[in-house]
Amino acid sequence: MAYYKILSLDGGGTWAMIQVQALLNIYGDVTGREVLRKFDLVAANSGGSIVLGALCEDWKLSRIDALFKDKAQRETVFVKKFFRGVARYSTREKLKGLQKLLPFGATHRINEVVQEIRKSPGGRATDLLITSFDYDRKRAVYFRSNLNSRTSSGSGYEVRLAEAIHASTNAPIKYFDEPAEVECFSGTTSTKRRFWDGGVAGLNNPVLAAVTEALANDPARRADVRVLSIGTANVFRPMAMPDPVEPLGEPVVESTLYRDMQVMATSVLDDPPDVASYVAHVMLGGPIPQPGASSVDPQSDGLDSPVVRMNPMIQPWYRGVDPAGKDRWELPDGWNPGAFRKLVKLDMDAVDQPEVDLISAYINTWLADRVPNQPVQAGHKLSTRIGARTFNSAKQRWAVIEAAG
Repeated sequence: MAYYKILSLDGGGTWAMIQVQALLNIYGDVTGREVLRKFDLVAANSGGSIVLGALCEDWKLSRIDALFKDKAQRETVFVKKFFRGVARYSTREKLKGLQKLLPFGATHRINEVVQEIRKSPGGRATDLLITSFDYDRKRAVYFRSNLNSRTSSGSGYEVRLAEAIHASTNAPIKYFDEPAEVECFSGTTSTKRRFWDGGVAGLNNPVLAAVTEALANDPARRADVRVLSIGTANVFRPMAMPDPVEPLGEPVVESTLYRDMQVMATSVLDDPPDVASYVAHVMLGGPIPQPGASSVDPQSDGLDSPVVRMNPMIQPWYRGVDPAGKDRWELPDGWNPGAFRKLVKLDMDAVDQPEVDLISAYINTWLADRVPNQPVQAGHKLSTRIGARTFNSAKQRWAVIEAAG
């Protein structure tokens, strides 16, 4: 059986290095277009779209990894400015940085980039989809290579690849100083439009946009769609743990105007374990557990799924009940309370070298199965109802799909 295969890449700033490390682990240090030609459709948002841009430029995966890990390269895109003492990133400098890093994408529209990728033999007819949010029209936007897609509204969002990435990476308010201005083409004319990050439209995990694109263009392929969905980490801890074990639990904090504004500014970037991946799973006819069926074994996988989710959870392991009858939670293997606390508090725009090093260390423990992988659906005590509990279990599930064609 030849599956219709989708690669979906979440948003998440520098945390997108997780996606590069996962791809390196799965495929080795191959070139970007070798990866792209393994998929029929690749969808991305924000940080994931930067990974997609580098794949389109045909960088080797190790070079893309260096883009996120090297301070000088990161700062060509994330250029911090100060306005009245408040630090935010420069939208205009970001575009210049992306155009410098992605010269082919800076001069070619998305459909032209795809035409170039398809010239290489031995791959699939890969299509691209990048998500964003129209600042003025206040609605989701999809930049796609398939100009004849049945999902297109004909609204004139044909753009150069680097500018699509620019629109998709412009996280709002507390991160970038203004909306991203992008030249949109319609026939022989063009106009400038303004955009925010696709997370504003609820598309930080673009898997639903990708599955919708695939099914709208061919409803008959529903049973044959398989998705490799790679995230950018997710903090998910049990609530209201007592003080001595605070790093293990999510404290209950007072609601204030400032805090509420912070929560609203960042919540558009969140993807709780049960939402986007689970809805895609149901759309594709994945099996549903029986009511109440939920293992609490931290090493137990859940039901199989047409969506293979790979995403490290910044989450303690549940180790059962202690002799006193209380739930027992433990830090991820090899992590002390101080380091775990720092990791929990890291923002999406973690660009300082110690922060990037901390993320990199967590990725390594995830790849070694010493921290939980995000399930497609989580259950009681953060257990796995659907999906793979560890990275290597998810990797094996994807290998089975690839072996089928």
